[in-house]
Amino acid sequence: MTQSINIQNNYIYSFQEALDAKYFLSDEQKKQVMLFCYFHKNDFPIQMHSHEFYEINIIAEGTGRHYIENNSYPITSGDFFIIPPNVRHGYSEKNALDIFHIILSDKFFLRYRDELRSMHGFSLLFNIEPRLRAKSNLKIFPNISANDFMFFLSEIGKLYKLNQSTENMHETEKCIKTLNLICEFSGIVTSNKYGAAEHSSIDIRQITKVLSYIDNNYNCKITLNDLCRLSNMSRSTLLSQFHTLCNCSPTEYIQSVRIDNAKKMLADTDFSIATIAQECGFYDSSHFTKTFFQKTRLLPKDYRTPPPRKK
Repeated sequence: MTQSINIQNNYIYSFQEALDAKYFLSDEQKKQVMLFCYFHKNDFPIQMHSHEFYEINIIAEGTGRHYIENNSYPITSGDFFIIPPNVRHGYSEKNALDIFHIILSDKFFLRYRDELRSMHGFSLLFNIEPRLRAKSNLKIFPNISANDFMFFLSEIGKLYKLNQSTENMHETEKCIKTLNLICEFSGIVTSNKYGAAEHSSIDIRQITKVLSYIDNNYNCKITLNDLCRLSNMSRSTLLSQFHTLCNCSPTEYIQSVRIDNAKKMLADTDFSIATIAQECGFYDSSHFTKTFFQKTRLLPKDYRTPPPRKK
């Protein structure tokens, strides 16, 4: 049976809390769930909130506005985007807004890690584009064409039907259909369809190539000369276009990617601070600790195990 869900302002919630808010399941059933999905309509605005899981969002109908961190964008039928963990976001409705959400657990990523990593465009879809959407005022990827979107509506309808079944959990079928959707979306964001989008002054294809390179090599030494050669741009052109798109310099972006990955390792592993520093591309644990504190106002050890609040 489905329950209503009331998202509090700035609330951070877990996959389990989101699942419990939507469905009544036994403990044994909960152990099986790797993802679930639902349509959200007739209940806007959704207050600013964040969660500990990845969420795929597909605008099935209507128009509205999407708020992410300190930015906001108009959204309309055919738009799709990913919300990573710990990113503040919300929605307001303009006209009959209907959003299809796919909520992905850590178990999904562990089970299909190799398949996901092998998808060309996965990193662009799940890591780079959300980071840009939170930092930049430019909409990079286009709306899905009407002809293509009919296919997606059909596929999410099938996924939703599997999710609503009360006789069988259908986890394998749900995961395969979701993998197929992710593959299709990854193909769209790496196709020639978006080009320079509405901002012809920026070579988005070359800049996203640079961003993908950073995302895949953040644990190595990356120089500005490396990025200039990769993008076939002069130093001044790269710096100018990069800042226009990302609202920061390449060096600042590299640092943010390293910090984001360090946060994941601190939360998900028991590796030492020195090991995490090395794995994330920092010179040593001292450099890592200093940089991490500058960005988060927390020491890495306190991020991993927050100190008790003072009474």
